Amino acid sequence: MKPLTPSFRKRSTLNKIVLGGALLAGAILLSIWANDTYQWLQPAPPKLSAQDLLSIDQHPTDLKVLSVEKGKHGINNGFVIFTIKNTSTVTAKNVRVNFYNYNSNKSPYSGPPGRGADIPAGKTREYKVAILGDYKKFFNPGDPGAPLLKVSTKIQSVRFFALEPIVCGTANDEALPCFFSSTIRPTVVDISYGSIFGQKHHVLTQFHNAFLIGEVKFQPMLASPSS
Repeated sequence: MKPLTPSFRKRSTLNKIVLGGALLAGAILLSIWANDTYQWLQPAPPKLSAQDLLSIDQHPTDLKVLSVEKGKHGINNGFVIFTIKNTSTVTAKNVRVNFYNYNSNKSPYSGPPGRGADIPAGKTREYKVAILGDYKKFFNPGDPGAPLLKVSTKIQSVRFFALEPIVCGTANDEALPCFFSSTIRPTVVDISYGSIFGQKHHVLTQFHNAFLIGEVKFQPMLASPSS
């Protein structure tokens, strides 16, 4: 017999949390963009030949965010790991990555000032954002002891129904009945890099952290009436 799960969900509260987090992250992104615009959004060199322009057009330098996750194996165990890939056919030069919390404070785990790392064409690079304990303290300073349920580049992955199996557990591929509250906090990612053609690029993005609020209350399994 299929267990009955509670139908009560705090959707309105969740929507407010998601909307508030998005607006807050947007304000942080705008602030960082304004501070770095002069340095990283300078125009390309003024004297470019037609061949130079064709080469730039045919070989754009692009970086793609692949994933962010809690490392579970080997040297990455206990760290939050951020991975980017150079999807271009040319090297991305001087790649630097900085991380900010919702108070616009820069993470001490951000890359040091100066030259960054080159990422060859088609290659990936991992960045250790922070040790898990430090990560929780820095990116959720209002409640640094709260468990980090999940971190993702996709907001859908940290919404209430996606978190139920993580928090409540599962049976027969379904989440067990329990009640809990969570909050979503952003990690703002500031990526700057150059191209082999002398251009400079700047990318601002974010990933989403789901933190548990309070205790989890489990409900007894209720059997559905037989037909």
